[in-house]
Amino acid sequence: MNTVDIFLVLLTLLAAFIGYRFGALRFILELFKWSAAVVAGILLYSNTVDEVVQKLPSLKDWYLPLSLIAGFIVVYIILSVLQRLLMNATNNESSIHLLDRMSGIIPGLVLGIILSAVTARLLTFSVIDSISAEAEKSEVAAMLSPYSEIAEKQISPILEKTFDVALSNGKSEPEVYATDYYSIRPDLEQQMLQLVNAERKKKGLKPLVADEQLRNVARAHSSDMLKRGYFSHMTPEGKDPFYRMKKAGVTYRKAGENLAYASTLAKAHRGLMNSPSHRAAILNKSFGRVGIGIVDGGRSGLMISQEFKD
Repeated sequence: MNTVDIFLVLLTLLAAFIGYRFGALRFILELFKWSAAVVAGILLYSNTVDEVVQKLPSLKDWYLPLSLIAGFIVVYIILSVLQRLLMNATNNESSIHLLDRMSGIIPGLVLGIILSAVTARLLTFSVIDSISAEAEKSEVAAMLSPYSEIAEKQISPILEKTFDVALSNGKSEPEVYATDYYSIRPDLEQQMLQLVNAERKKKGLKPLVADEQLRNVARAHSSDMLKRGYFSHMTPEGKDPFYRMKKAGVTYRKAGENLAYASTLAKAHRGLMNSPSHRAAILNKSFGRVGIGIVDGGRSGLMISQEFKD
């Protein structure tokens, strides 16, 4: 049992203790109140951002925090008033109060397990190598991995929409605004190569070498997706990345592809690194060469393809 194991166990026990202190009724109400307030902020942003930014472009960089805070505060205040009215109407006799406290341990444990599962996943992405290494070796994290994967699948679509980044996952395709007006961005391609190699350096891996053939494959696929309005490893004709590589004369023993669709390079890179499968491709020891193709569609966003090979 390492330090990450101890931390996760203590986090779970702390949540159970808080559940006992609050009691089942108050604990569940508090949990619902906070969750509803956070979701309200996210929904306010995701459902109004396009219209607001179109009318007030100056708010583009500020609308995310403003809408999240506004939605959270309004819903939190309303639910707090309702909670106070409900708690005042609750019988507080000692026997019932004690039973309520004991019952609070159960939802506390459930919340603790959920928090520990999410925390374990986040710790694997730590910029401190010693922490990420211990998280990957953690026995408790391994036990919680099925729960963290479930949480990730449920949360990812919300976060992708909220934070303006979509990743290729083979399960759903985001709406792509097709356009004939786009430009290739060699400057952003170079910046992304630097970001990718910085991530590999943190893990003690050799930097990826820029490959012109792979870059041409990446640029062609990014351009095609933006021009025809789709987002997938497979073209509408059913051509996968390996077919496209071979067609371009690329030889390899092992290859892979990452796709991202975002408003900025930073958001795209952050999204890729926060996705286990995309992060694994970037940090794959077998890959030695990469081609990055970034096409800028203006308001349609950045379409990004990363092609890897050994």
